Amino acid sequence: MLTSGEIEPDIERVRISLAEENLIEQFRNYLSRLALAIRDFRNILNDLADQRFEAVKSRAVKLQEDMRNIYEMRFNLLRYMAKVSLSITTSSYYIDLFNSLASLTDDVHALSMSTERLSLIQASVPEKLSIY
Repeated sequence: MLTSGEIEPDIERVRISLAEENLIEQFRNYLSRLALAIRDFRNILNDLADQRFEAVKSRAVKLQEDMRNIYEMRFNLLRYMAKVSLSITTSSYYIDLFNSLASLTDDVHALSMSTERLSLIQASVPEKLSIY
């Protein structure tokens, strides 16, 4: 017969394992959304190169909304990491990964803001005056 002292560590290991799996899934979702934002940024650059300024403007607005959602995901991920990091032995790796992704997110956001400003300037210049 198993005693409570033998069962409880197993239950705790399962709980920690589930917490880590949930953390990994949140990282995966965050990274997927960030990758989509980077792809959208690339499409904005292509539209700029092709002088499709209205498309740039609408994509830039969508990208800003996506970035707000990504920042919200980042906040939720950080909050969950703070909740479970003491139980996960490899939490320092997750913290390093989070910091790297947070820095990348900030860089993508800064680039997207620059692109939006550029699209507003270009949209106000008649297309005949644009440099080809």
